Amino acid sequence: MSLKGEVITIKTFDGSQLLYLASVLPSLLQNIISKINNHIFSFIWDNNQDKIKRDIMINTFVNGGLKIPHFETLC
Repeated sequence: MSLKGEVITIKTFDGSQLLYLASVLPSLLQNIISKINNHIFSFIWDNNQDKIKRDIMINTFVNGGLKIPHFETLC
């Protein structure tokens, strides 16, 4: 799957469900949200080291990013 395809998969399936859980369970611990972010990037890079900085990938398209959901700021 291409990089954009993986990002779309995350946004479509994981993003909506995780945001729903975070809204229903507002007491989600910060380390759980951090683990979610780590799993997302692990999925994108096939358990390898990040090839592009996470801060860049979270940016908007205009700023050179892919608008990957960043759950630490969304929750």
